[in-house]
Amino acid sequence: MTVLASARSAPESGGAGAGEASKTYANASECRLRLGDFALAESAASRALELDGANTKARFRRGRARLERGDYEGAMADLGAVVDAGGGDEAVALFREAMSKQRLATFSLALRGEGSGDDALGPRDFFEGLDGDGALARVVDAYRVGALDDGRAPDDAA
Repeated sequence: MTVLASARSAPESGGAGAGEASKTYANASECRLRLGDFALAESAASRALELDGANTKARFRRGRARLERGDYEGAMADLGAVVDAGGGDEAVALFREAMSKQRLATFSLALRGEGSGDDALGPRDFFEGLDGDGALARVVDAYRVGALDDGRAPDDAA
């Protein structure tokens, strides 16, 4: 019987042996992350958390997998919980990366005018309160030419 097969036959959440099965699934998640199979990594980490909701390694690994899959909100939820539980610098860095990517994705949708009806977003939704000195136009122009993607300041985009 393989390790995962024995984990699959483990008791349900909270029962005797669930903690060991949770660790096994968390370790399987790490293996899948290293192989670049982020969907299975997320699935294994989710199963580990079903068995033991306090498994911080599983939550961290699911956050990493979600970040790689583009589920930035899910990644922020998992990684934020890890940070709140006293997670280290890597969790903080990944949380910040997820937050940054979520903001960029949302801003990209706004620039493209995606959304529907009254819920449609626009660039102004993200920069409310900027004064009328053209700052919004500079940010939008810089974004469009890729200045924000490569670290240049918006004023350097022109």
